Amino acid sequence: MPLRNKLVIYTPTYHKSTGLQYRLSMLIKTLKENGYEVHLYVDEHETLIRGLYNRFARYLLKYEYTWEFIGKHIANKVLKYNPDIVFLTIDTTAGAIPLLKSKGTKTVLLLEDLTVDWLQIIGRTRERILKHLSEYASQADIVVVPSREFGDKVRKELGIVSIVCPPGLELKISLKEALLRPLDKIYILHARQIEHPMEAQLLELIAKQLPENKYVLYALKAGRYYTNVKSRKIYWYYYPTPEEAVKHLKKYHIGLIATPRNAPTFTSYWFHLSLLQPLITITPKPIETGNSIYITPKEFLKKPWTIRNFINNIVSRYFSMVKDLYKNVLAHERSNAHKKLIDILKEIN
Repeated sequence: MPLRNKLVIYTPTYHKSTGLQYRLSMLIKTLKENGYEVHLYVDEHETLIRGLYNRFARYLLKYEYTWEFIGKHIANKVLKYNPDIVFLTIDTTAGAIPLLKSKGTKTVLLLEDLTVDWLQIIGRTRERILKHLSEYASQADIVVVPSREFGDKVRKELGIVSIVCPPGLELKISLKEALLRPLDKIYILHARQIEHPMEAQLLELIAKQLPENKYVLYALKAGRYYTNVKSRKIYWYYYPTPEEAVKHLKKYHIGLIATPRNAPTFTSYWFHLSLLQPLITITPKPIETGNSIYITPKEFLKKPWTIRNFINNIVSRYFSMVKDLYKNVLAHERSNAHKKLIDILKEIN
């Protein structure tokens, strides 16, 4: 057991992001298995950060005093737990790093995305925000990113070397169970929050192309734009935890990711992989997997009927695709995905 093993994970956005819930649930299991005493600090009442994201980020984050004020505010909350190590989960919490370090606390910054990209901030304002983020993030003991591609972006934009730690997965269904899914009616699962107007548009188009007697489309009832989806052919679901979701969603056949966003990684990909669900991805770039069918949103908007071809393609070789997915699981299994992070934590501890 590590000598300094009391660890706090601070998140002000936990219940607003099913992707973050999944990633942290995997990470917490690995940390506990390696002897760390983990406290998840879900600060859902952090109105300061939430206000910044919702209304004022592009105006206030370009000023250093904003980062300093937010940082002290967060650090003082976290330090009440007397942690040895603190994980901070979004880039706007990086201002807490200097105060935490001054108290002898090791800090780990989990970068899932960049606020300037999420809010599409450009020009001089973007440069100023990234400059402040770089100044604070560079003081962390470890900066963690979910993919190699995003790590390259962080190095280019912030001048910071990070380590890659994918969300990882635990297989939630046996190969036998997955191969017993009946193919008389195909269930398609969209497990992402709908955070962009085009995501709502894409789901509407997909639903319009699917005959109800053959296909059933389920979508996560969450995100700023899910109310934009009016189709009665879409069935909605919401479960409070990933564990509860798995119980109900593992029977579905195919995963769907439909978004115009260039995200560093899609946690929903790991979720579908853990359920042995082949993927259809309507994304700007392919996801790094050989077990998906891919088209860009621009192309799909021109020819939405291709969704039927994609589904039929998967169904025609469904069992072989599922077997291939199963072979890939071990390489992405949780303990393997997190090994590098655990090794470095032990070094700095």
